[in-house]
Amino acid sequence: MYLTYKDFPETEQRDWDALVGGNDLIFEDIEVKEIAHMKGALGVRYDADALFDADNRYDVIVKYLAVYVLYGLYKRISPDHVPAYVKEDKVSADLWLDKVASGDYNYSFPSLSEEQNHPLRYGNSRTKQIHHY
Repeated sequence: MYLTYKDFPETEQRDWDALVGGNDLIFEDIEVKEIAHMKGALGVRYDADALFDADNRYDVIVKYLAVYVLYGLYKRISPDHVPAYVKEDKVSADLWLDKVASGDYNYSFPSLSEEQNHPLRYGNSRTKQIHHY
């Protein structure tokens, strides 16, 4: 697990049993899905595996991952009754993730090595099927 119980706000720590239903596997499942979500966005510019190394945790990654996991926990209970502050935090986390992935925000995260850096392909990657001679 990347996140710990103490990474969440104090109000959620008090209601932890209600959020996870007494089953930490629910929390772990949501955490794995949200890590994959963040790796997909951050992996464009940074070494995503190094970002989510449990031995070297980045505070900003912990903060926004906790937001995503908390939203997932509330949504699991009742999608229509997610607290407003959790929704606002998720919108903020989405904006942050987009800005980091696009390069608007720069952090000293581990960058991709040359062999990991895949150039972007523009246009259609399919070969031409109709030839007009």
